[in-house]
Amino acid sequence: MIWKVLMALAVVAILVGGGVWVSDGMQFFTKDREPIVTVTKDPLFGTETESTTWVETFRLGLLPDDAAITAVHRSYGFILGVSGAVIIGSWIMLKRHRTRL
Repeated sequence: MIWKVLMALAVVAILVGGGVWVSDGMQFFTKDREPIVTVTKDPLFGTETESTTWVETFRLGLLPDDAAITAVHRSYGFILGVSGAVIIGSWIMLKRHRTRL
């Protein structure tokens, strides 16, 4: 019974994580900041200047935003990998349980 529950939770995690990934724009890399570009026009000389400010935000990506092992959990690939491993492990355990009976 526990293996079926784990499989169901893994499928839900894949679907919810996929929904978040799609709603965040299907980015390849996870983003932790977002640029806000402000264009100001100088009325005296008629020139335009752009200023960029970075706002802290989180957008889930397929891969993590850093190469360090501590940032792996911030990606949809991690959700897919762990959920896939849980599904495969649960399927193997269910098969082992059926062959013993």
